[in-house]
Amino acid sequence: STPLYSSAASDVYKRQGWKGSRKNIPAAYLTGYSVGKKALSKGTSDAIVYSGTRKYTQRMAAAVKGIIDAGIKVPSDEETFPSEERINGEHLKVKNDIANVKSKIDSEATTQ
Repeated sequence: STPLYSSAASDVYKRQGWKGSRKNIPAAYLTGYSVGKKALSKGTSDAIVYSGTRKYTQRMAAAVKGIIDAGIKVPSDEETFPSEERINGEHLKVKNDIANVKSKIDSEATTQ
């Protein structure tokens, strides 16, 4: 099979009303979700996430969960994923509506 590279940047969420840092678990999750939706639109249904020599962090785990929640099959261990409370940013002072941003990503994916 041919490798497919897909990417997304967290700065797009500012246009969607994102407040606060884009270097946290909810932003990483949404970035992964966006990558997953882009990959699905290109015909990809499964993937392997390669992080090189970087340490597997909670933000990376959140991004992988986002890719999976977008509909891509990725070999992973669910025990490594952050809790739903952390993915939804309930631990943060600056709150964002994660479900609303996901809905906008879904809308963009269907119009591409």
